[in-house]
Amino acid sequence: MRAKRGGNQAAFNRANEARHKNVFDSGVWPLPSNLEDLELRRLAKALPATVLNCKVDSTTEKYLRTFQRQKTWAEAIQATLGGLRQELAKPKKRKEPVTSEMLQAMVEAMEPLPSLTEVHLLVISLV
Repeated sequence: MRAKRGGNQAAFNRANEARHKNVFDSGVWPLPSNLEDLELRRLAKALPATVLNCKVDSTTEKYLRTFQRQKTWAEAIQATLGGLRQELAKPKKRKEPVTSEMLQAMVEAMEPLPSLTEVHLLVISLV
């Protein structure tokens, strides 16, 4: 049941926010800490209490339980996808190192007057 307006409202809001604080720590709720405007900072700080007070407590509780179930499901899906990516990933195929025999074969394969492209490739290979 919703607390009466007045003196108990502030205590109710604090208790309600503390109980559901973890919901406001994720998604779009984290508030930027660099707000310069004091009025905007005050309004942003009051936003969670405003959201929690917009519905009857039972509705808010139902929404929060649904949110927690969906969050748990999403985390399970992410973990499953990560595992599948790792399991289905192809092993890294390392290239074989260039040996001196390979470089010698490249030099011998050049014509007596190699093109600039061939010389460039050979120089890059030797560096």
